[in-house]
Amino acid sequence: MKLILLVGLFVFSAQSQFPSAAAGSVTICEHGTMKISCDKSTEIHITDASYGRQDGAETCPHPSIRHKTYDCHAESSEHVLMEACEGKSACLVDAKNGVFGDPCPGIFKYLRVSYQCIEPTIKSETVCEHKRMNIACGDYKKIKIEGARYGRTDNRETCPHPSVTSKTYDCRAASSDRVLFEACEGKSRCHVDATNGVFGDPCPGLFKYLRVAYRCVVPPPKSKTVCEHQRMDIHCGESKKIIIESASYGRNDGETCPHVSIKTNNCHAESSERMVSDACDGKSQCHLAASNSVFGDPCGGTFKYLRVKHRCF
Repeated sequence: MKLILLVGLFVFSAQSQFPSAAAGSVTICEHGTMKISCDKSTEIHITDASYGRQDGAETCPHPSIRHKTYDCHAESSEHVLMEACEGKSACLVDAKNGVFGDPCPGIFKYLRVSYQCIEPTIKSETVCEHKRMNIACGDYKKIKIEGARYGRTDNRETCPHPSVTSKTYDCRAASSDRVLFEACEGKSRCHVDATNGVFGDPCPGLFKYLRVAYRCVVPPPKSKTVCEHQRMDIHCGESKKIIIESASYGRNDGETCPHVSIKTNNCHAESSERMVSDACDGKSQCHLAASNSVFGDPCGGTFKYLRVKHRCF
């Protein structure tokens, strides 16, 4: 397990319908839908958002824009983006008056958002002996245990008790990390009893506590592959929506979908992500045909496949 130091605590072991950017700033014109996505288990942190217009006709030109500079901003902008995107791996937001209100009637507007993809913060929980620890990361994230200690490393500050004198202790159950990993790692929520029966007794007669450091991390995207002429079905259930992270119709190896007709292992249809995003983003389920008639033929005479990575949010 990765070792980290918790100071003062303990040592632990061409524009699509949904344009997106890896990080930084992204803009979508009024009536469009913005997609923001982070990868590698990072999460979205909104740094700025504005629905309105702060220039002339440079951004999202439209007949309603006259030759002057506008200063029009919906006060709800950051709140809407925080509610929809903050702390998630991906999100969709409609650039519409129905979502933000109309800060300047009659003027064609746009939504501009700045964001970062950041590592989830480390959280710490402590419960006294004989109590139960509950850890929850919500429906879209999974628990990653960074370290655990059942025992005691201080005097009376944490979980005071008559058995604790004024001296400093260094008492830790060797099973601490293993118990938390088995009970919680990769789950959305878990509970662990801080008892000798669960961890063993590393210091008999001394009142102990359980302290755990963890992150709520974004699980990796799901990946699906189907061979040419087959259909791909993506389902997220009725309560969740699909966000496409990547898509490729073509071929980049010789092992996937083996066939007698393979002339190249380096071909990719440029329309792949646009076509798949338009068909699937924001829906609870979608169906895709892996065929030249949908994506075009990036390598004639080569048997291809469709590979898609997606998240449910």
